[in-house]
Amino acid sequence: MELLASRNYEAEIIFKYENDSDLIKLLFVKSFLDSHFCKECLLTIVYMPYSRMDRVQDASVFALKYVSKMINDMHFDYVKVIEPHSDVTMALLDRSIANSPTTFLLHEVMMELDFDIENDYLFFPDQGTQKRFGKHF
Repeated sequence: MELLASRNYEAEIIFKYENDSDLIKLLFVKSFLDSHFCKECLLTIVYMPYSRMDRVQDASVFALKYVSKMINDMHFDYVKVIEPHSDVTMALLDRSIANSPTTFLLHEVMMELDFDIENDYLFFPDQGTQKRFGKHF
């Protein structure tokens, strides 16, 4: 018990969203870590909940804004998002960094296939994908 009370530990929570109950479990885990021993806590989000609901459209709910607020209210020291759907996610999350392994993997595949920048093309299926990956090429 004394060791836990010293608050000398750093923790990383890897959050893999599957359903809304995972959000309340994240709150429970973070609250426990805060009250017992965590001096610095990093959250890694494998899939950001409601990431495709990243703007107001007609009468729809801007769900990403509200989920981001829930996460911000937990006061993580850092939030790392794997492959964020859009820049909106990163703008809404406090102290966040994006991790996009797809960009690295695409470069690897292009090298493996002897991609010829003069004759070969990358095709992005929509504007969001082009915005997300096009800036890297």
